[in-house]
Amino acid sequence: MRYLSRVLLVCSGLFLVSSAASAGPLSFSCTPGPATCNGATYALAITHQTNMGGGVYKYELVYGINTAGYINNATDFIHSISFKNIVDNMSDITLLNAPGGLGAWAAVEKGLNAKGCKEAGEEAACAYALSFGAAVSPATEYLWTFTFLSTDSTPNATGHIKYQYVTNALNKKGEYDKIGSLGSWDIAIQFPPEETVPEPTSLLLLGTGFGAVFLRSRRRSRL
Repeated sequence: MRYLSRVLLVCSGLFLVSSAASAGPLSFSCTPGPATCNGATYALAITHQTNMGGGVYKYELVYGINTAGYINNATDFIHSISFKNIVDNMSDITLLNAPGGLGAWAAVEKGLNAKGCKEAGEEAACAYALSFGAAVSPATEYLWTFTFLSTDSTPNATGHIKYQYVTNALNKKGEYDKIGSLGSWDIAIQFPPEETVPEPTSLLLLGTGFGAVFLRSRRRSRL
């Protein structure tokens, strides 16, 4: 039985290693320049892609903003973000986590314009804060994680991001007082290292190995 336990432990370890995936650290950048980026840097990364069968793929995507270097007021907030052009089609967009928790944000399956997340129009994913949003100070990395479905198995090399900052006060209309123009530009999509998922044949061989070890152990115990 001691021999069986060791083999099972080793095999289990091999299975866990083969099925694990690691996205690695994000690389933040600002291609247009500080003025368009408000001095902050941004990241867009696909962290997982899962074949759901039937020609459908599930994606997990992280949108990041690093507020170090923000050039406006330290009392400002990130109020809205959006992304598009990741794959040819997106559906069932879900926000998994966001700064301050999911209860502080709402997600819309549309794009972002100067008035906020649009209820109609382009195919995109948008998230907006229910209050002011994520504070730019102290400097930190903010991450929003989304999932979505697509029949497109090959993501684009670049995606398009948008974002809107607001002040810490409401204007005369009772709306969030926006800062400057809407940030809008293309960014390279980051991808995780290629993950190795056990194929059915590998799983079958693993199960056969477990069975052989078990039978061998039982025979020895009878001698």
